[in-house]
Amino acid sequence: MRTKLIELFIPISVACASTACSGGTEAEAAPPPVELSVADVTVDDLAVALSESGVPVAIDPDASALSGCLRVTVRTGGAIPRDQAAELVGHTLEGSGLRLESLASGWVVHLGAGGRFDGCASWMAERLLGEHGPHLRGAPAPPAPEPEPAQVDDVPALEQTLAGIRADADGHVQITRAAADAILAHPGPLFGGAHVEPVEHGGVVQGLLLRNVPPHGVASALGLAEGDLLLTIMGASLASPDQALEAYTRVRAAETVPLQLRRDGHEIEIVYRIVPELEPR
Repeated sequence: MRTKLIELFIPISVACASTACSGGTEAEAAPPPVELSVADVTVDDLAVALSESGVPVAIDPDASALSGCLRVTVRTGGAIPRDQAAELVGHTLEGSGLRLESLASGWVVHLGAGGRFDGCASWMAERLLGEHGPHLRGAPAPPAPEPEPAQVDDVPALEQTLAGIRADADGHVQITRAAADAILAHPGPLFGGAHVEPVEHGGVVQGLLLRNVPPHGVASALGLAEGDLLLTIMGASLASPDQALEAYTRVRAAETVPLQLRRDGHEIEIVYRIVPELEPR
């Protein structure tokens, strides 16, 4: 189970052996400062960026299911001491069900409290339906992060996004490409607190329950309602991490996105059509 972790740390040990630290008799030089600015990247990509900046990072195999799909934003605001960078990254990961361990030879990302194998499925739906991070059964939802000043101007106005959504007859909804891109890029601010919770029966996740839907927000404009149980998107089960992850990558370039859900005991389908501009009625 630890093979991947050991292999990742082999280069760290070799690098140390070629310097004065191998003998243990000379004073170790202070680690260089860390400067990082990444936005909306997977934890795996964050680890790569940190390693390229001089901080070797390994992913514990137990955490790899989440690290490959959960996305984070980390900006140090310039070069900062390594211990401060570890505190910043650790705080960022805590809200995603992961935990950072800082060692002399590098950092290790572990599965933290509340992290679960189905976190990717929840995260996928939340990226599509508006949540700030994984909201898993049995774990409290992390607080919404305060918007970073550098990104505030990048978030489209709610009215602008709503203007790019229109419900047509027979369960079809038109979404302009600009509105769809805005929703995928900024789900938290645009969905106003709507989130999903895995629903289990007999220990098996059946779907994702939609909660806290604002009455006049993006979720409502998309034809969704409080208490909807989301089942599949583009034919992929939202209860399956692998299928949900595959569906998310396809949604970003799709022109038609069918969503299956259960409402008041009845299964219904909403078909989203991604268009350059809203078509005339």
